[in-house]
Amino acid sequence: MRRLLELELGEKAVLAPGTSGPLGEHVAYVWIDLPSPSKVVIEVRVGEKPVTRRELGIAGLAWDVATRIVAITTSEMVRAQMRPARIVRRPPAPKGPTKEELEIASRERDALVFTASGMAGALVPSEQAFLAGPSIGIALRRFGVSGQLSAAWLTGAAEPGALRWLDVGLGIEKRLWLSSAWRLSLGGAASMGFLHMSGVSSVDGVPGVTDTWSARAGIRGGIEARLYGPLWLGLGLDPGVLLRPVRYEVTPGAPEKLQGAFVGGGLSLSVEWIAPAGSAGAR
Repeated sequence: MRRLLELELGEKAVLAPGTSGPLGEHVAYVWIDLPSPSKVVIEVRVGEKPVTRRELGIAGLAWDVATRIVAITTSEMVRAQMRPARIVRRPPAPKGPTKEELEIASRERDALVFTASGMAGALVPSEQAFLAGPSIGIALRRFGVSGQLSAAWLTGAAEPGALRWLDVGLGIEKRLWLSSAWRLSLGGAASMGFLHMSGVSSVDGVPGVTDTWSARAGIRGGIEARLYGPLWLGLGLDPGVLLRPVRYEVTPGAPEKLQGAFVGGGLSLSVEWIAPAGSAGAR
């Protein structure tokens, strides 16, 4: 049997001279048993691999034929155990989106935008009036378009005297991205203004009245720069026209009008809260 195994294994393995050694990681252990005259049991283990076992029926075979079959089967089992274990390579984990890809995707997600300005201003050329003061706004961005509700408290001087203007308006804007840190905005706005005029004798034809209202509409545009994360610094311009002229008199019998162009603008700070990806408010 030893000689037949040597022949079958060839240069693949060398049989040890005895059954007690040598020991090592690449030693093959072979156990052949004859539990009955008609059956042979073969067990093989190489190194730390699991034991393989086969049973052969040899009933009716000549002894030399049975020995040959056992030697061939044993050598096949040894060679099979000596083959390197097949390395199962796991597919690489899918790469997550990059920081730039996440930023681009966030541009179209729903967002709340809070805006404050300490340098809002307006110019009414017809009366050489210049107004300035704080403003606040809140906008909801959806599908890349923002709808804004804003309010501004403006004070200044006009040709008749001091002028106070409380402005409450609605606007809509679309932002055009130049890069992750710069963007343009373009849209339109309409608002109602509540005015208090000093130095006048009548307003809207009513003597002694100094308060009235007006309305305006126009376009708006601006440029914004990202300061940090959700914080943006913006510079905007809101040219428009007064929809309701304000009639007043400084000297009785000499009517005048506050009308025509209305140019607003200012420097602002905005903070965005963007809906998380996958939320009900995100696309």
